Amino acid sequence: MDKFNLSEQDAESMFYEAYPDGLSPQEEEMVDDLDNTLNRVVDLKPSLITDMTDVLMGTLPEECLTQYTTDSQVQNQIKIVVGTLLKSRNLI
Repeated sequence: MDKFNLSEQDAESMFYEAYPDGLSPQEEEMVDDLDNTLNRVVDLKPSLITDMTDVLMGTLPEECLTQYTTDSQVQNQIKIVVGTLLKSRNLI
């Protein structure tokens, strides 16, 4: 909520729109770990996650991610978590 300047109501609404059945315990742990990592990243632009999702879904070329200065380990963690969530919902 703080990182993306969302109200609690907006964040909750977006969560249940994206995950109407909630998260499995494993998915919840992955998301919590990612959230902890993102809270420590100073230069994170919210558009990185959107662009990374688009790259994983094949609607944006991966070269578009080179514009971001976020640490490559953080980017890899985002790819793993977002990719896993998209695959488990048959979106990629």
